[in-house]
Parts: sequence; C-alpha cells; structure tokens
Amino acid sequence: ISVNKKPHEAILVVRVQGLVSGLAIDWIHQLLYWTSSEEGSVNVALLDGSSQVQLITGLYDPSAVAVDPLRGLLFWAQCGGSPKVEKSSLDGSSRADVVTSLIQQPVALTLDMTRQLLYWFDQGMRSISRISLDGRHRKTVVESNGYLDRLFGLAVFEGFLYWGDEVTGSICRANKHSGSNLQVLMSNVTSPGGVALLHPVLQPHGPSVCGRPGMTCQHGCVVDLHPDGLRFSCGSPGTKENSQVPGIFSTAPAKTLPDATFAGYLSLIMFLAVLLVGTALWWWREELWPSRSLTLQSFSLKESRVPLIVQPPSGSEADVGPGNPSEAGLGR
Repeated sequence: ISVNKKPHEAILVVRVQGLVSGLAIDWIHQLLYWTSSEEGSVNVALLDGSSQVQLITGLYDPSAVAVDPLRGLLFWAQCGGSPKVEKSSLDGSSRADVVTSLIQQPVALTLDMTRQLLYWFDQGMRSISRISLDGRHRKTVVESNGYLDRLFGLAVFEGFLYWGDEVTGSICRANKHSGSNLQVLMSNVTSPGGVALLHPVLQPHGPSVCGRPGMTCQHGCVVDLHPDGLRFSCGSPGTKENSQVPGIFSTAPAKTLPDATFAGYLSLIMFLAVLLVGTALWWWREELWPSRSLTLQSFSLKESRVPLIVQPPSGSEADVGPGNPSEAGLGR
C-alpha cells in the first residue's frame, strides 16, 4: 500500500536467501543493507537490484542493521555467541565494537542522525538504551513498562522514540531522553512486521563521505559492487551517472562547518550586528537631532521679581510719580 493508502503494486527489489532480520537504506549511495540470521551475514545490494554481495560474514544470529551514510558508518547487532553491537565503514572495513557489556539480546537498532546517537532494544533486558557513535555516554532510556515484551521495529523522530509491541499489538512512543510521557498511538495491530517513519529530515542530503569516514570527493562518489565486496572511489571531473564504471554515481557536497561551530559563528555575527546597529543609532541621534534648547520651562525655580541691579534714575521727574513718596525720597 502507498503512503496515501491507495493500492500499490509490490515491486521486487532484491531476491535473497534465508531469513531477513534487519533492513537499512543508504539513500546517499543508493544501497540496501540487510542482515541474514541464517547466513550469519550483513549483506548489501544496489537499490535497483542489479547486484548484491555478502559484506560481513561469520556472525552469530545477526538481528539488526543501521546505516549513517553522511558519516560513512554501518552498525549491526548480533544476538548469538557473545551478544554485541558493532560498527564499520560502509564497505565493511575498520570493524570495531560499540557495545559488548550489559547486553543480552539486541534485536533492533535505530539512529538519531541529529544528535549522533545509536539506540537499541534489548529483548533479554526489556529495555531501550542509547550510546554515542564513538561508544561513549551510554544510557538506558526506557525500561520494562508493559509494552516492551516483544518489540518489532524501532525509530526515532524529533523528541520521541517509536516502537511496536507484538504481545499487546500496540504502537507506542516515549520521550527519547528519559522514557517519560509513554503514549499508545495504535492498538490491536495484527500481524505487525516493523515500524518506519517518513520525513525528509530523516534522510538529510548534507555533506557525505565516500564509503568511509574522512573520505570526500570533489567530483562525486562512485559505488562499485563486485562479487568480492563493495568499493567506493572518487569520480573524475567528467564522470556522469551513465559512466561505464559499474555502480551508481552519487554526488558528495563540499564539507561544511559542524553544527556547533556554525552556531558559534552565527552567535558572534548576531552580536556584532546588534552592536553595529546600536552604534549607528547613537551617532544618528547625536549628529542629526537638534540640541535641546533652554527655555523657561526647563527650570523649576520661579523668576525673582527683585532686579539684580538697580539702575539710578535719569531724572527726578522720570521715576517720581504722584502717590509714591518712597521712590521720591530716593531721587533726592
């Protein structure tokens, strides 16, 4: 069925052998990753289904996979043997452990691309935990709450974690930092298979690497899938999508500033802009506005009626009038 609930014909992308236990799409390089619990492998195929190969083998019951194409990282979990979560480059090289302790049965993985965090659900411990992509800052977010008995699907979007519980037939969500604000979004879900969220921010097209961390290409990244593995290489200036080189051509935008650095520069620019505007307003007021004139209304004191200097009369008749004997005496 399509997103708008209209009937949609199913399209076979890749035919695989064994049980598929996890899926992840690399939307930058147009690749599909999946784990096969029967084969004990992580596999990869071109999205057009033209070629596929086992990327990582020798795993014990691999159960989930997640991919970060912008940083060139691939994550997967295994439940058998020594349960753990591992990571590698997109071509399967540079393998490293991420979680090896206090883990029993990891069956679902998801990535918070914005905060660079990896979440996983542990069926044995009935909990959802998270860790940074470099293996630090581990935290248990959601613990057994009646809706974590048999989880199917795990996704993160904005401030929430989304998952499905097969036992209760519910689709739930909770705060991705603390596990609080648990909500049952849907109930009585029959035959659930997984949970997927659709939004453009979940597949950003920012600066990407070409196969492995630190490898970027000025003229695009060429993906080459051979029977012996997956290879990434930088294209030449004349490389096009219809190149004779097998695989899919994918552009890799120029490297940009990290979010924290960009935010710091933006704050500095805003501060300088406010300072400049304030200075301009002060200069305009001082230079262009007329100075305030002094008027009688500027003073609160009343003017005295007694003259500061008494001018002598110019003549006896000038200041002497009838009925004013005191001023007449001064004239003598």
